[in-house]
Amino acid sequence: MDKAMANAQVYVVQFFGAPLPDEPRRRFFLFSSLAAIYDKFSAAQVGCSLGNLYNLRVSDGMPYCGRLCMVWREPLYSKRRKTD
Repeated sequence: MDKAMANAQVYVVQFFGAPLPDEPRRRFFLFSSLAAIYDKFSAAQVGCSLGNLYNLRVSDGMPYCGRLCMVWREPLYSKRRKTD
């Protein structure tokens, strides 16, 4: 496993209620960074700000569980490519 694959991660956001009115059954979202969460959702929808997630050390692996959702980091696994 190379360094890029070892450091690959995904942030998981699981809402307790439907955050998008046009998709009432969707409550589980994956993001490549904490900042990307706030491109899709507002701080009011998440229940905290981006700075708060960093202060709570979510980027270091600590989960966040708030009133509206949970946010945590998971490793991202992918298949190695063959090099010719």
